[in-house]
Amino acid sequence: SPNQEPNTDFEKVLRKNKIQPIVPLLDKYNTILDVGCGSGDVFKNIGIPRYTSMHAVEPDPILREKAEETLIYGKIFEHVEDTNPKNYSLVTLLGVLEHVDDDIEFLKSLRKFKEIYITVPNALSFHRLVGVEAGMLETPYTLTDNDLAIGHKRYYDQQSLKKTINTALPNFKIIESGTTTFKFGSNSQMAEVMKISHAYDKVAKNLNLCGENDYNGAELYFKIKK
Repeated sequence: SPNQEPNTDFEKVLRKNKIQPIVPLLDKYNTILDVGCGSGDVFKNIGIPRYTSMHAVEPDPILREKAEETLIYGKIFEHVEDTNPKNYSLVTLLGVLEHVDDDIEFLKSLRKFKEIYITVPNALSFHRLVGVEAGMLETPYTLTDNDLAIGHKRYYDQQSLKKTINTALPNFKIIESGTTTFKFGSNSQMAEVMKISHAYDKVAKNLNLCGENDYNGAELYFKIKK
């Protein structure tokens, strides 16, 4: 849905940060398939290596048209089933699983691919635990009105995402996981401190509050491989 697209500068940063763990590795992949690419906002201005081919899957026609306008993707398919898994060395699944009705069945549709990089919102992030402590959330897994408005159906933690992956894709192994983007408030609250949010994120990484094998950040990521 177009409502899932970022509408503040901070949300745009949040989306960019989702792929920071793999940006240094992009030149090792010949062809990447970005499943659920939306408007193409995540990969826009990242600096894709010129010998890396980017394709995408986006079922929403409005978002698909916007993604086509970015000229990032050589091809954009409507469904995963329209692609040939043998053609891709990496699949990115960025903020998609929390939107689908059946996450296990959706992941099963990717079983023929070689390597997958997954991001989802982290239920046990620092800012959501603060929300519980402050009485703003009943539990870290509670869906807010904003979550429902943008189509979130669930939150994951490290263990639940791992279980989902292992159930749907038993032939894959998890080769890296962690979190990105340190937040101490909601997206709207973070937008108010946008000028120094990058400093918070940098200090949080230095203190091991987010990053590889650290699970306090706003977005969980798992990199899995056959």
